[in-house]
Amino acid sequence: MTISKPILSFVHIPKTGGSYLKYQSVITPLNYLGHCWFADTSSDVPTDKYPLYGKPDIRPRVSTMLVDANLTVPFTIVRDPRDFLVSYYCHNRRTESKKGKQIPFEQELAEKGFPTFVRAIINRERPWPSKQFLWWPMFSYEGRCMIKYVLFTEYLDGGLSVLAKKLKLSYRQRKRQNVSPERHPDWRHYYTPDLLEEVNLTYCRELTMFGMDDKPVALYEINTLPTYDWETDILIWR
Repeated sequence: MTISKPILSFVHIPKTGGSYLKYQSVITPLNYLGHCWFADTSSDVPTDKYPLYGKPDIRPRVSTMLVDANLTVPFTIVRDPRDFLVSYYCHNRRTESKKGKQIPFEQELAEKGFPTFVRAIINRERPWPSKQFLWWPMFSYEGRCMIKYVLFTEYLDGGLSVLAKKLKLSYRQRKRQNVSPERHPDWRHYYTPDLLEEVNLTYCRELTMFGMDDKPVALYEINTLPTYDWETDILIWR
């Protein structure tokens, strides 16, 4: 009997460059899960509180059984939180090229300027993004890590190439579109020293777990058993 190998699946955390995989056949075959969240089939999820971004009825729920049964191998892309905030700010500030796709209350914040926008985010608990762990979709509702491989926005094509070679998949680099052409290419341009220090403190977990202040590896393979409790915002990265 022939046993087919698990399918590579992509969990898209917003504003990390995931649309590159969604709209272009960069790596194949690939199952695009979108802005999803994982949960055990038996879990009764309080949808008034979870997931942390968007509404549950428009975010696909994926059963953890698919990962546990080795039917799929999920990976995701993460972005330096400081660069992420710039991208999220520019996205909500635009009014023409993405008209109607901004989040109204975020757009109102963006109109007040970058420092006000960022401080509002890093001082709130809900909705996502907030001062809580940015990359919570890596974990199931029950707190188990569902992601096998992590790539980085800053080194995305290199990471995809390594991943494709490792899993013996087809990879073809394609032209990437800059969806925020008006933004400065260096995120440091947007920060004052005080604001940068506040952001570094808020997202110190994200910055240290993959060595964001150093050059991270192109592809990070998770072989440990990290956990995350979304209610208490406690991350155990072991």
